[in-house]
Amino acid sequence: MTGRVSGVATQLRRAELYPDLVVWHCCNHRVELAVGDTIKEIFGINHFQNLLDKLYALYHASPKKQRELHYWAEGLAIIFLTIGRVLGIQWVASSDRTVKAVWLLYLVLYAHFNAALADQSRQQRK
Repeated sequence: MTGRVSGVATQLRRAELYPDLVVWHCCNHRVELAVGDTIKEIFGINHFQNLLDKLYALYHASPKKQRELHYWAEGLAIIFLTIGRVLGIQWVASSDRTVKAVWLLYLVLYAHFNAALADQSRQQRK
Protein backbone atom coordinates (compact mmCIF):
# COMPACT_ATOMS: atom_id res chain seq x y z
CA MET A 1 0.00 0.00 0.00
CA THR A 2 1.20 3.47 -0.73
CA GLY A 3 -0.41 5.33 2.18
CA ARG A 4 1.12 8.70 2.93
CA VAL A 5 1.28 8.16 6.70
CA SER A 6 1.83 4.47 7.38
CA GLY A 7 1.92 2.71 4.02
CA VAL A 8 4.67 0.27 3.14
CA ALA A 9 6.28 2.72 0.74
CA THR A 10 6.34 5.46 3.37
CA GLN A 11 7.84 3.12 5.95
CA LEU A 12 10.56 1.99 3.55
CA ARG A 13 11.47 5.60 2.80
CA ARG A 14 11.49 6.54 6.50
CA ALA A 15 13.74 3.65 7.40
CA GLU A 16 16.22 5.15 4.94
CA LEU A 17 16.78 1.72 3.50
CA TYR A 18 15.55 2.85 0.10
CA PRO A 19 15.68 6.66 -0.09
CA ASP A 20 15.39 6.68 -3.91
CA LEU A 21 12.42 4.32 -3.98
CA VAL A 22 9.93 5.13 -6.75
CA VAL A 23 6.38 4.12 -5.86
CA TRP A 24 3.32 3.95 -8.11
CA HIS A 25 -0.03 2.20 -8.35
CA CYS A 26 -0.34 -0.48 -10.98
CA CYS A 27 -2.47 0.45 -13.99
CA ASN A 28 -5.40 -1.74 -12.89
CA HIS A 29 -5.44 -0.15 -9.45
CA ARG A 30 -5.40 3.34 -10.96
CA VAL A 31 -8.40 2.43 -13.13
CA GLU A 32 -10.20 1.03 -10.07
CA LEU A 33 -9.52 4.23 -8.12
CA ALA A 34 -10.80 6.34 -11.03
CA VAL A 35 -13.97 4.24 -11.29
CA GLY A 36 -14.49 4.53 -7.53
CA ASP A 37 -14.17 8.32 -7.68
CA THR A 38 -16.59 8.48 -10.61
CA ILE A 39 -19.16 6.32 -8.82
CA LYS A 40 -19.15 8.71 -5.87
CA GLU A 41 -20.02 11.57 -8.24
CA ILE A 42 -22.92 9.90 -10.08
CA PHE A 43 -26.09 9.52 -7.99
CA GLY A 44 -27.90 6.90 -10.12
CA ILE A 45 -25.07 4.40 -9.87
CA ASN A 46 -25.82 3.87 -6.17
CA HIS A 47 -29.27 2.45 -6.99
CA PHE A 48 -27.78 0.18 -9.64
CA GLN A 49 -25.05 -0.98 -7.26
CA ASN A 50 -27.64 -1.68 -4.54
CA LEU A 51 -29.69 -3.81 -6.95
CA LEU A 52 -26.69 -5.87 -7.99
CA ASP A 53 -25.53 -6.22 -4.37
CA LYS A 54 -28.99 -7.51 -3.38
CA LEU A 55 -28.93 -10.04 -6.23
CA TYR A 56 -25.46 -11.15 -5.19
CA ALA A 57 -26.50 -11.52 -1.54
CA LEU A 58 -29.68 -13.38 -2.49
CA TYR A 59 -27.95 -16.02 -4.59
CA HIS A 60 -24.56 -16.17 -2.91
CA ALA A 61 -25.95 -16.83 0.57
CA SER A 62 -28.39 -19.53 -0.51
CA PRO A 63 -27.24 -22.62 -2.42
CA LYS A 64 -30.90 -23.61 -2.76
CA LYS A 65 -31.77 -20.39 -4.57
CA GLN A 66 -28.68 -20.72 -6.73
CA ARG A 67 -29.75 -24.26 -7.71
CA GLU A 68 -33.23 -22.96 -8.53
CA LEU A 69 -31.73 -20.23 -10.70
CA HIS A 70 -29.55 -22.82 -12.45
CA TYR A 71 -32.64 -24.98 -12.99
CA TRP A 72 -34.47 -22.07 -14.62
CA ALA A 73 -31.46 -21.28 -16.80
CA GLU A 74 -31.37 -24.88 -18.06
CA GLY A 75 -35.12 -24.84 -18.67
CA LEU A 76 -34.84 -21.67 -20.75
CA ALA A 77 -31.70 -22.93 -22.55
CA ILE A 78 -29.62 -20.04 -21.27
CA ILE A 79 -26.03 -20.47 -20.14
CA PHE A 80 -25.82 -20.06 -16.38
CA LEU A 81 -23.39 -17.38 -15.22
CA THR A 82 -22.48 -16.63 -11.63
CA ILE A 83 -23.55 -13.28 -10.21
CA GLY A 84 -20.63 -11.76 -8.36
CA ARG A 85 -19.99 -8.56 -6.47
CA VAL A 86 -19.89 -5.30 -8.33
CA LEU A 87 -18.07 -1.99 -7.85
CA GLY A 88 -16.35 -3.13 -4.70
CA ILE A 89 -12.72 -3.62 -3.82
CA GLN A 90 -11.86 -5.64 -6.88
CA TRP A 91 -10.80 -5.18 -10.46
CA VAL A 92 -13.17 -3.45 -12.84
CA ALA A 93 -13.22 -6.60 -14.99
CA SER A 94 -15.04 -8.46 -12.20
CA SER A 95 -17.76 -5.82 -12.21
CA ASP A 96 -18.00 -6.15 -15.99
CA ARG A 97 -18.52 -9.93 -15.68
CA THR A 98 -21.26 -9.43 -13.10
CA VAL A 99 -23.12 -6.85 -15.16
CA LYS A 100 -22.93 -9.13 -18.22
CA ALA A 101 -24.17 -12.07 -16.13
CA VAL A 102 -27.21 -10.12 -14.90
CA TRP A 103 -27.86 -8.83 -18.42
CA LEU A 104 -27.76 -12.33 -19.92
CA LEU A 105 -29.70 -13.91 -17.02
CA TYR A 106 -32.42 -11.25 -16.96
CA LEU A 107 -35.06 -13.62 -18.38
CA VAL A 108 -33.96 -16.35 -15.95
CA LEU A 109 -34.13 -13.96 -12.99
CA TYR A 110 -37.58 -12.83 -14.09
CA ALA A 111 -38.82 -16.43 -14.36
CA HIS A 112 -37.31 -17.37 -11.00
CA PHE A 113 -38.83 -14.37 -9.22
CA ASN A 114 -42.26 -15.06 -10.76
CA ALA A 115 -42.09 -18.72 -9.71
CA ALA A 116 -41.07 -17.71 -6.19
CA LEU A 117 -43.92 -15.20 -6.06
CA ALA A 118 -46.47 -17.82 -7.13
CA ASP A 119 -45.12 -20.49 -4.76
CA GLN A 120 -47.53 -20.62 -1.80
CA SER A 121 -45.20 -22.84 0.24
CA ARG A 122 -42.67 -20.04 0.72
CA GLN A 123 -43.04 -18.06 3.89
CA GLN A 124 -43.95 -14.45 3.39
CA ARG A 125 -42.57 -11.73 5.61
CA LYS A 126 -45.17 -9.73 7.45
